[in-house]
Amino acid sequence: MIRSASSPRVSFLRFLLCMGFVGCIVIFLNANRAEASTISYPGNGGAVGTWGPNPLGYSNASYGIIFTAPQSFLDDFSLTVDSTDTNFPFVSQVYAWNNILDTTTGSALYTSAEQYTTLTMTTYTWYPDIALTPGNEYIAFVTNQPLGVTLGGLGDGAMERGGAPWAETFDFTDPQGGYWYKEPTGLGEFHADFGVAPVPEPGTLLLLGSGLVGLLAFRGRRRRLL
Repeated sequence: MIRSASSPRVSFLRFLLCMGFVGCIVIFLNANRAEASTISYPGNGGAVGTWGPNPLGYSNASYGIIFTAPQSFLDDFSLTVDSTDTNFPFVSQVYAWNNILDTTTGSALYTSAEQYTTLTMTTYTWYPDIALTPGNEYIAFVTNQPLGVTLGGLGDGAMERGGAPWAETFDFTDPQGGYWYKEPTGLGEFHADFGVAPVPEPGTLLLLGSGLVGLLAFRGRRRRLL
């Protein structure tokens, strides 16, 4: 087998391509990180509120946190369910918020996949990557009845107590346009990251990088077999 004289040049070009790809990712992430904003209300080990399919005999199926968007994209947010007495289905949603009427406005900006609560404290994180208007108010919440239709199940759960005064709300009817009650004493745990552009999830970047490396390895193998 005779090795091509151009092999060193091909290997060098392949190396430059890989380094350029990695460099673009690093530059993109660092640029977004430098311009990112965070809202964080840590938990303190307590519990507040009840929500779920049947909390204490009344229809209080949703629980959320109101926040003011500091930047134009919501990259991710987390809510912590302190505990539940049974496992029941729920989704997470984000809506624009009307502070005068204490209600959501418009249609859902984001709805997560359906999942189930656990019997112990669990922090759930979602990656909506949705556009927001800086300075406007929004609400992120968990609910057993998106659009006023129950997902089924029984029981109720509590949320982790945190440090967001006047931020947690309870929905007694339909989370879309229904009346929400602001709880002045129960402080909620909440975390959210914002940026000026959508941020790809780590798995997406890893997949792109793996695909590129695999393609380069395949091309190199073909050249060696020729």
